[in-house]
Amino acid sequence: MDFTEFKSRFQREQVEEYPNEVDPKPLVSILVLTYNHVAFLPQCLDSILGQKVNFKLEILLADDESVDGTQEICLQYAKKYPGLIRFFQHKKINNIQINKLDTGIFNALYSLYQAKGEYIAYCDGDDLWGDKTKIHRQVNFLQQNPDYILSYHPVIYFNDQSSLPIKNKNILNKDLSSEELKKVIQQPLLNTVCFRNNMKNYPAEITTILNSDNFLISLLGHFGKGKYLESIKPSTYRIHSGGIWSMISKEKKFLSKIQSLKTIAHYYGQNNQKELSKYFTTEVYMYQKSLIFINWKNKTYIKMLKNLLDYSIYSIANSPILLDLKPYLSRKMQ
Repeated sequence: MDFTEFKSRFQREQVEEYPNEVDPKPLVSILVLTYNHVAFLPQCLDSILGQKVNFKLEILLADDESVDGTQEICLQYAKKYPGLIRFFQHKKINNIQINKLDTGIFNALYSLYQAKGEYIAYCDGDDLWGDKTKIHRQVNFLQQNPDYILSYHPVIYFNDQSSLPIKNKNILNKDLSSEELKKVIQQPLLNTVCFRNNMKNYPAEITTILNSDNFLISLLGHFGKGKYLESIKPSTYRIHSGGIWSMISKEKKFLSKIQSLKTIAHYYGQNNQKELSKYFTTEVYMYQKSLIFINWKNKTYIKMLKNLLDYSIYSIANSPILLDLKPYLSRKMQ
């Protein structure tokens, strides 16, 4: 799906780009996606504007029609830094909904398509970077190591209930092979990642899942390896009540993850990447079993039966025998 098709399918109202003087050929594009981040956005933008670099960059500041004063902050920064900031004013009517929930997927993909740099980095409006040399060092590494598609670094987690960092046992602190990236065995947090802008088109399936960052990392894995740069100071990832993902229950997170894995498995199956499709199908089974156990533990037996039925149907539909018969049955039905 190229940018023209994307807009044709999802854009109902024109996205407004505030006038700017940003260089048309930056080396790096920094994507800042924001919605109701009035309490955090100035820190985020200041941490980006404070980067020490010797190359041209652009900051794509994209707001999803905030109602808490975030838009006004975006406008202030866009006026103050016209040579660095491209401010996009999105409309809620363009939001892509998943399970009746508004998402930031349109905003995120629109920004990816608009990025002009050879490299792309992320920092959501409620996060911030902790190292002024972050981008310089990540880009420098990628320029010198063409077999790597992306680099990433340490991160610390905070929530809005405490000033102390949250301990996270699953923090990624090692390099990743191309295969590990493709399978998303471990995923670097996007606000630590800098990657080559190799993808000009994106699968339409990425618009149908909440965990679209999983899909993006998997796709990037086809272009190379991932490098962990331990010496870069950690970025900050905030967990707060205003975050879309934070507002979702544990059970709904599992359901969302299952749907994402199914979509990725189907995508790779359709594109004749059978090993990857098989891997993600197995992951679906694992998450489905975990969800059924959660239902049993919480004594939500009706939900357990429904999820058990979903598990059984998916298992049958993806059994090796039926998968082998699918091409034959498809020909017979034509």
